[in-house]
Amino acid sequence: MKKYFLSLIIFLLGYSFLNAQPSPPTNLTAQVIVQNVGRAVKLDWDGPANVNYRVFKKIGSLSDTTQFIRIATNISTKTFLDRMVAFNQTYCYYVVAYNNSGVSGPSNIVEVTVTPPVVQLAVITGNVFNDANNNPIARAKVELISNNAFGNRTTLTDSLGNFILRVPPGNYYLSFSAVGFKREFYNNVNTIQQATLITLQNGDSLNFSVGLAPIVPPVSYLVSGNVTKEGGLPIRARVSVISVRNNTFFNPAIGRSTITDSLGNYSIRVRENDTVVVFCHPIDFTLQPEFYDNKLTFAEADRIVVNGNVSNINFVISPKPVYNNAISGVVKNEDNEGVESFVSAFRKNTQFPNQRRFTVSSDSLGNYQFSNLLPGEYILLAVPKSGYRATFFKYDGSQTLNWREADSVVVTETSLISNINFTVLPISTPGFAKLSGYVKDNRNQPVEGAFVFAIDENSNVYSYGITDKNGFYQIEGFQLVTYTVYVDKFGYSSNNVRTVTFDSQNNFEKQLNLTLIPNSPTSNDIKPLPEKFELSQNYPNPVSAGGGSAYGGNPSTTINWQSPVSGLQTIKIYNILGNEVATLVNEYREAGSYSLNFDASELPSGTYFYRLTIGNYTQVRKMMLIK
Repeated sequence: MKKYFLSLIIFLLGYSFLNAQPSPPTNLTAQVIVQNVGRAVKLDWDGPANVNYRVFKKIGSLSDTTQFIRIATNISTKTFLDRMVAFNQTYCYYVVAYNNSGVSGPSNIVEVTVTPPVVQLAVITGNVFNDANNNPIARAKVELISNNAFGNRTTLTDSLGNFILRVPPGNYYLSFSAVGFKREFYNNVNTIQQATLITLQNGDSLNFSVGLAPIVPPVSYLVSGNVTKEGGLPIRARVSVISVRNNTFFNPAIGRSTITDSLGNYSIRVRENDTVVVFCHPIDFTLQPEFYDNKLTFAEADRIVVNGNVSNINFVISPKPVYNNAISGVVKNEDNEGVESFVSAFRKNTQFPNQRRFTVSSDSLGNYQFSNLLPGEYILLAVPKSGYRATFFKYDGSQTLNWREADSVVVTETSLISNINFTVLPISTPGFAKLSGYVKDNRNQPVEGAFVFAIDENSNVYSYGITDKNGFYQIEGFQLVTYTVYVDKFGYSSNNVRTVTFDSQNNFEKQLNLTLIPNSPTSNDIKPLPEKFELSQNYPNPVSAGGGSAYGGNPSTTINWQSPVSGLQTIKIYNILGNEVATLVNEYREAGSYSLNFDASELPSGTYFYRLTIGNYTQVRKMMLIK
């Protein structure tokens, strides 16, 4: 019995010792360190193990009457970095330890003053000239693009092509550009990815002499003609001229297109020696699209070699056939209850642009129907409006989110196909972690309507998201385990199979960007030129560069724009005072649609404006940055 009581006393004494109020931290030190162009205060201390720490701070010296405030808690290490400091300001700090038994007394108090860096500007001078004749280029733009500091530095050459820039020390890329000349990066390369990084120290002086190559416009000719419908009445239609090589598309993204005038006439400028196919898509949807000359498929379309002006590429458009066919069915759950859904029919091996997908909405009981479909082979997809997983159609009623495993439904001119039914399974996502990101193709263009799947440890689809027009997706409800993530879309392939792990170490939100690659080019990949200039609102907006923001912690935002003409394109960022803080684009580009990601992490919080300039066209949009 005595032995038992002795053991109990030893146990209680040990428990009390292990759970006693912690002793105060000791040997607290403060050190000012460099953080890009700013400063931070690094705190280090000694203290007991198996406790957490809180950091307190006040503005001013020890003798000032300002109050200490808590700036950090749940610190498990014995170090802390305070980035919220200003030049020429004094701060005081102390640290306490705490556990379930209580809070320790304060550590020693440290005082530190943050002094501004001593900077001696570096000087960059040089000359910009015409590579073709060695004549100086006046008003050429010289730009130092910062790799590790806030903002870029730019200047223009004088009438003799000379320039001078005074900049803080740091790492920079050097760019030269001028209207009518090809942009060049140091050292004699075309892209910033190939450019040589320049490291400038205090007081450095460097000189550069750079020749720019003139932009030589390609020789071009007109392809022209007329579009009428049967009976000779002119019609409005979009006519596209697509360059081809080796009997397939050479570059669909640079296809030329236009709208016919009131007399049905059109003309499109094409580069010399291009081989082209001409496609006509009537504005009136009751009329049949066709390739020249009276062909219904890209493979049959006439190839036209352009070595001079080509005229009389005329179209006589027939009415689109009306087919007495249909596909119908119901979307239901495992309890045989209707599920309101969107149902899409994808036509395989189609020959016309933008005619591959048809979508209808079911009624509240899950019933849907397609009618007057082009004859062909289709696969169908049901996307429930809430609470259930999407699935492609399979005759055996099984689920699949891989379009390659879907069963085909063959539609003739007169087939009335019923009982194409879907059974959808519920989604149960009890967790609270979140995954988001962007899906783009191999040309860095956003992919809309792609499925991003999260597969759990049992190889089941846990949840999924669908990308918007910016390629953005978001999936919520993850538990704190590891998932496999992949992306898919009809007509695309992907080798992006990734894993993502959520855990309790503040990893409740993850970001994952994915890539899809279009399958072998078909006529569905034709992207006619935009009809108008447009600068889209950046997304997301506001942009958040701080994890503590209510908007998240992603400092990147996407900017999309389009131009119906080729030429010098610039996109610049300005602060609210009108000062230029960054140049995102400054180069000659072909007509088309473009997208870029802008990392705003180096900018302070506030309101900014980004401006697109193409020739005489200018458009400005506002962007908010929150840290």
